[in-house]
Amino acid sequence: MKKFFILLLYSLLISLSYAYNTSWEVFSTYSTYSQLEEHNGLLYIRSDNAVFHIKPEEALAASFTQLEGLSSTSVQFIIKYEEKKSLVFVHSDATVDILSSDNKINSIFGLKKKTIVGSKKINHATICGKSLFLACDFGFVEIDLESYLITNYHFTSTECSFAFSFAGGIYYALTVGGVWRCEKGKNLTIESNWEKTEDKVLKDVIVFSNNDSTYCWIIDDKKDIHILNPDGSHHKTSTRKCYEQLRSSGRFVFSRGWGFDIIDKESQEISYVQSAPYSSCRDFHAVDDSTLFAIHPKKGL
Repeated sequence: MKKFFILLLYSLLISLSYAYNTSWEVFSTYSTYSQLEEHNGLLYIRSDNAVFHIKPEEALAASFTQLEGLSSTSVQFIIKYEEKKSLVFVHSDATVDILSSDNKINSIFGLKKKTIVGSKKINHATICGKSLFLACDFGFVEIDLESYLITNYHFTSTECSFAFSFAGGIYYALTVGGVWRCEKGKNLTIESNWEKTEDKVLKDVIVFSNNDSTYCWIIDDKKDIHILNPDGSHHKTSTRKCYEQLRSSGRFVFSRGWGFDIIDKESQEISYVQSAPYSSCRDFHAVDDSTLFAIHPKKGL
């Protein structure tokens, strides 16, 4: 296992209760870092297609490779599976690895082996409850993370950019615009079971749970945040027209735009963090209510 020593430059502690009183500590790491998740006390970080892990209190990173059980070196997405306290790795060849709470890896090859007309290129991956949704060029698939089986798949007219489940419905969004909804339990292959809820292009989607309730927030083509209602309608919660990404971690949602904003899940109140050097951070993880890790495109972690 290769070790990568990381220089400690300056503070990366942020008080989320007092978002303006920030001090940052930067680790001189790979500028290609793009995503991070926590598992069993370690931060798992994706750099291009490679994966590393690091203890939050240490400046030492180690590679996480096929030697540790990954199916390949082509990891495209890392997603936290809160239901089982597991970590899901989605590979560009459509293989899915699940790192369990006891650090064992199980692999799912259903989509990789399935004969499908069209490209299996994965555009987005998200977990809703016990299901993993993979939005692909051909459409989307839903994989049950308990049985490891494909439970639903659907072909779309153009590339699928997002697929997710919320409040009794399955949704997909197209890269050229349009969001469609079908009630769960209905036959997805029958076009009349789908209704179009939006003509817009979505920038991002996040489905998260809070106090046993599930919420879905979206960023529209005007870069505003909306909260999706169970019937498919939604209401706008911001008018700043700057948002590019939504990220749930702990009791907060982080939104990237001009700087980044911290949104309390309970009150939905937004704390603005407009620290110019960090306006383009790619991903966030809250270790607790007082410490936040962020990935910067030039400075790294």
